[in-house]
Amino acid sequence: MFGSGSDGPNTLGIAPVLDGFTRSLIVGIVLTVLTGLVTFFSSLPEGHTPLMALLIFIISIFYGAAVAAKKAGGKGLYMGLSVSVLFLVATLLFSGIFMAGSFAVAGLVKKLLLGLAAGAIGGMFGLAFS
Repeated sequence: MFGSGSDGPNTLGIAPVLDGFTRSLIVGIVLTVLTGLVTFFSSLPEGHTPLMALLIFIISIFYGAAVAAKKAGGKGLYMGLSVSVLFLVATLLFSGIFMAGSFAVAGLVKKLLLGLAAGAIGGMFGLAFS
């Protein structure tokens, strides 16, 4: 009834959100490593790095949100937004710990809006194709 048993979808539990968040982190790390290798071993200009980083950010959140919503079996918008908020907080913490210096507020707002949109759309996508 409350998502704790194995009778049906886990729509109220935190497990789908944590699973989606974990998968979004894994996808983000894998895509970042692959992008780094491609950039290093090819003639791809490094000027494309900010765009590639933004695409990795969006793809990671979208995928994690879709997984969370599909696993939950419902509440796609809620699941997707939850994954995106966790991913955004993790990104901010990681940036604050490992990247000394300040960051642009405009860039933060842009990532916040794109991340929330990717999470919401990914959550709905996960339900549509479950």
